[in-house]
Amino acid sequence: MVDGLFSRAGMIQIKSKFIMAFVLMLLILICGDVEMNPGPSRRTQKSTIHEDTGANEVSSETTMMEILKRVERELGEVKSNVVQLSSLQGVGTSLAQTVSSLHTDIQSLNSSNQTRDEENSSLKESVENLERKLESIENEARQKNLVINGLKARNNEECEKVVEAFIYEKLNVSEQVDIEKAYLVNKKQTIIVKLWNLRDKNRIIQAAKNMRSEEFHVSCDYSFKVRQIRKKLIPYMLRARESGKKASLKFDRLIIDGELFTLDDLDSE
Repeated sequence: MVDGLFSRAGMIQIKSKFIMAFVLMLLILICGDVEMNPGPSRRTQKSTIHEDTGANEVSSETTMMEILKRVERELGEVKSNVVQLSSLQGVGTSLAQTVSSLHTDIQSLNSSNQTRDEENSSLKESVENLERKLESIENEARQKNLVINGLKARNNEECEKVVEAFIYEKLNVSEQVDIEKAYLVNKKQTIIVKLWNLRDKNRIIQAAKNMRSEEFHVSCDYSFKVRQIRKKLIPYMLRARESGKKASLKFDRLIIDGELFTLDDLDSE
């Protein structure tokens, strides 16, 4: 846009010079060339000077007036164009300043967005670390728990007696088991058993494996996240066993022929 403004200024200057050259050329034509057209001789001049003086003066005056009026019009146009040019230059300067200001604002926004992204990334990492810590604390609190399915209890008050009968009579555990608490968790007769020590928990788990009953099921108590991972690992475990490999679940991992796999490892294969 600025280049256009300067091109227009150049045209105005050329136009002004052309007008001045045109005026000078008319003045030269009116006056006549001294060498090529010296005019009439002195004798003839004396006889005709009085006849032509009046007509020449009128013609010259009219011509000069027309030229001056034309020049005045042209100068008026030039002045108007110069005013417009000055106005356009001011607009161009204002636009340039606006663009510069917008560019500065964009850079500031980009810098702010980058800072915000870094803060969000740091916050996300902090939240993930906090979730892992809470997950670890939850699973540690569930470490001495057992989940037993298949037992029938009408209420929480009956749960502990039903669990003790199951442990001593069905699983044939001879040593005393110390139960801290037992309670129902849903309508499917699932009972959570909280034990005082890990030794009792491991004895009950081993006795349940030896019983191999389809009526009852005894397992460790895990957090919701770990339970979902183990659920997704089961199909991999079954396929490994079908292919003749030894496979078992350990917490949120799958062991196949002594090699430990995560769910991500198996999904990526």
